[in-house]
Amino acid sequence: IIAADRNNFGITGVAHDAKLMPIRITNAQDNWNGNLANAIRYAVDNGARVINLSLWWTDSPQLRDAIAYAANRNVITVTSALNEGASQPSNPARYATQFGVAV
Repeated sequence: IIAADRNNFGITGVAHDAKLMPIRITNAQDNWNGNLANAIRYAVDNGARVINLSLWWTDSPQLRDAIAYAANRNVITVTSALNEGASQPSNPARYATQFGVAV
C-alpha cells in the first residue's frame, strides 16, 4: 500500500516511487535465526535503506549481529514492538535501544 502508484482507482501510496525488496527467508523449520540474519545482510548488501521487521523473533546473537551490521552501514531497521502489555518490547524490537526503531 505504501508504494502504490496513482492509478485512478482511489489508491495512492505515500511513497509511490519506493522500490520494495521482498525476501523469503525459509520454507522449512530449520535454522530460522541464521536465515533471517542472512536475509538482513542480503538486503543491506543489495541496496536496502530501510528494513521492515514486522515480526516476533527469538533472541539470538546472529540476529543482533545482523541488525548491527545494517546499522553500521546506515540502514535503518524498523521493528514492531509486539509488547502485548509487557513492560518491554519483544525481539527484535528490543534491539532498538541500540539499533533502529521500534514501533
